[in-house]
Amino acid sequence: MLLIRQLQKSGISLNVKEIEIADSDELMKRYGVRVPVIARPDDDEISWPFSLDELELFLK
Repeated sequence: MLLIRQLQKSGISLNVKEIEIADSDELMKRYGVRVPVIARPDDDEISWPFSLDELELFLK
């Protein structure tokens, strides 16, 4: 969330929804070792590790 907060402070507007994957076997199987994962409305995803610059490019 630190990178998300940095982007928000720089003026980028983001809608954030946190999802606890430990509550779902399906989500644990899909994302278990890739968290955090950021998804766009077009269903494209970026998985950790990523830099602030990479995240910003992904979200544009």
